[in-house]
Amino acid sequence: MKEKNQNFFSELNLKGDQCIKHAFWADARSKAAFEYFGDVVSFDTTYNTNMYNLVLGSFIGVNHHGQSTLLGCALIKNEDIQSFKWLFECWLHCMGGKAPKGILTDQCASIHRAIELCMPTTIHRWCIWHIMKKIPSKLNGYKGHIDIEQKMSHVVWNSYTKDAFDRN
Repeated sequence: MKEKNQNFFSELNLKGDQCIKHAFWADARSKAAFEYFGDVVSFDTTYNTNMYNLVLGSFIGVNHHGQSTLLGCALIKNEDIQSFKWLFECWLHCMGGKAPKGILTDQCASIHRAIELCMPTTIHRWCIWHIMKKIPSKLNGYKGHIDIEQKMSHVVWNSYTKDAFDRN
């Protein structure tokens, strides 16, 4: 890809036997999109590959039409602090050292620590989808848990200000 487009960016981290340990890439369109739509980025690692047991990570932004736009992709062997640190350092190098103002992730402690180390000025928030997905399993033992889940869902998705959220 680099031969076809000089603005294609990729980094590989190989194990001793030349197998991929980590990989990151972003094409020219992704890099340009980050310039315009990179204020807040979602980083998601909920997909695994089957054959090679690698985790797929994606950096996603939202354009001015409210559409998701791909800002970069990664494959990582381990979801530990060092792996995410390597990845975020590649991300920053690719994007000219510019960190997003905010980043949304799942509740992974390793991701959180790597963000603190690599992007200390970036505001890190947990993705609401991941939080809401866990509610049924967290409340399942309580009497009336279905009603509680519905009320919580209403509060989260229909409170448009902090005051309304607190009131609800």
